[in-house]
Amino acid sequence: MAEHETQTEFTVLYSYISRKLAGPGITKAEIEEIKGHPIGHQSVEGFININLSVGNFQWRGDRLVNADRKFILGLTRQEEDKLRLLAEKNGVSEVDFVNQELVKILTNS
Repeated sequence: MAEHETQTEFTVLYSYISRKLAGPGITKAEIEEIKGHPIGHQSVEGFININLSVGNFQWRGDRLVNADRKFILGLTRQEEDKLRLLAEKNGVSEVDFVNQELVKILTNS
């Protein structure tokens, strides 16, 4: 008998896993209890919202993109501190601030 046939069928919500990973983490015992079950979402909206909240996705204007599409800047510690302060001053995240400034440079705005 296959492993998945020996367990009660239920779907583990990706939002549950993501929140646990972003918070207190998941114990090995918890993983053992759920590892044989499928993982899914309650809706497309739920999928998008949880990925936005954990930083996997981001909005660029009216387009949703994978946040991994950014590049590494290779900043020094002092440059990172300055970037963080500039982003805070402008009321945006560091990634959003860099994106805004890069768009300005690329579009000569």
